[in-house]
Amino acid sequence: MEEKVSEKDRENHSAADRRGVCCLKRKTNRGERALRGEAQPGQAQSQERNKAKQAAQKKTGHNANQQKKAAMKALTFQCSICRSMMPDPKTYRQHYENKHPNSELPEELKNM
Repeated sequence: MEEKVSEKDRENHSAADRRGVCCLKRKTNRGERALRGEAQPGQAQSQERNKAKQAAQKKTGHNANQQKKAAMKALTFQCSICRSMMPDPKTYRQHYENKHPNSELPEELKNM
């Protein structure tokens, strides 16, 4: 049941009313009275599902640290000048030719 509101209050809150955030309204879309600090229906269930999901994710061990370790295993070649890591000799050679054009190719790249 909505309270009676003066015409002046309605004019002041017309912009907020159009956005649907008017403080004069006491009812929510479901016809329930919304109070501050009161949990939404189903919020506890959502929190429980989220906790279970996060616990399962921890058990699998997927995190940024493991991802970095796996990426570092793939990077096997290291530039002798700038210490950049490359995954294969072709990329290493391209890097050397583009970034260090004045330097001589290392022995491992001359053979490839």
